[in-house]
Amino acid sequence: MGYIDKKGAIHITGRVKSMIVLTNGKKAFPEEIEAVLTEIKGVSEAFVWGYANDRQAIDICAKILINRKAIGNELGLTTEPDDNQVEIYLNDKIHEANHLMPHYKSIHHYVFTTYRRQAYRVRPHNG
Repeated sequence: MGYIDKKGAIHITGRVKSMIVLTNGKKAFPEEIEAVLTEIKGVSEAFVWGYANDRQAIDICAKILINRKAIGNELGLTTEPDDNQVEIYLNDKIHEANHLMPHYKSIHHYVFTTYRRQAYRVRPHNG
């Protein structure tokens, strides 16, 4: 659910369905997974959805709004991390987050951004 403002920007205000029904019949609630993701230092917001892959199975995907400075602090850097450093950090943290949840709720793909309107990279999570 959402709306389009006068400038043509789309604003998401909620979900029509608050459940992802996976191919195996199990159910995942995006809010639970988003709560785990936003516990990661440097993650400001997270949005989770289900996506039908090429095999017609449902993969759990996430868009992650990051704070580069906070991630740099976590990495002990004196400058903001570049995209590759952020990707390595997020891969590690998402791997840890996936172990906190049942396997069927694992995040398979994610995109990260520092802006709400621009995505930098889409990467499958290998782990």
